Amino acid sequence: MDSCFVLSIEPQSGNSFRHGFHLGTDSRVARDIAEGYFRENGAKTVALMRDRKIFDLFDGRTWTRDS
Repeated sequence: MDSCFVLSIEPQSGNSFRHGFHLGTDSRVARDIAEGYFRENGAKTVALMRDRKIFDLFDGRTWTRDS
């Protein structure tokens, strides 16, 4: 069984923090939620975390695993 994704948010100013709920186990769904949060809240970056490690990072243009 895959572990759940958690969203880590780096705001434009201040410290990074984790979103309060998990994003499920499907990476595409988790990416969609993360991109929506990024756009709606003007974050600097958002990262999908899995098993306490960065799985993927979004900077507003690309995901690191896509480059």
